[in-house]
Amino acid sequence: MKTIAIASPAGGVGKTTLAHAISVAAAEFGKKTLLIDLDPAGSLTFRLGFENPRLTITDFLTGTSLGDENLNLTAERFAFIPADSRLTTNLNEGALSDFFITLPDAFDLVVLDVARQSTVRYILYAGCCNCAP
Repeated sequence: MKTIAIASPAGGVGKTTLAHAISVAAAEFGKKTLLIDLDPAGSLTFRLGFENPRLTITDFLTGTSLGDENLNLTAERFAFIPADSRLTTNLNEGALSDFFITLPDAFDLVVLDVARQSTVRYILYAGCCNCAP
């Protein structure tokens, strides 16, 4: 499984659009793709029509198990995990690393839509790109 984090310290530069486009393209080429919104503002979550999702990435980071029944499948044929505003307080290295280790091997590609963040958060996200098996 490959993991790609789309990140930049600047806002409004197309991170969300690029993450979405990569996921669509990968799915069109037959890759089992998981797109994760890691932006507490939830722009991608809103864009994909998940305004009030039952489960979000924060739920998975705080103990809810990830199974097929908990994944959202989009019309564009990729799986999606929505964001929520609780990400600003619930994100830590251990939880994120543990989450990536438990991801199903069924995915060929995981794409992370990362918010404009501090350098510390970028290091955390980059580390998770390397911890996925």
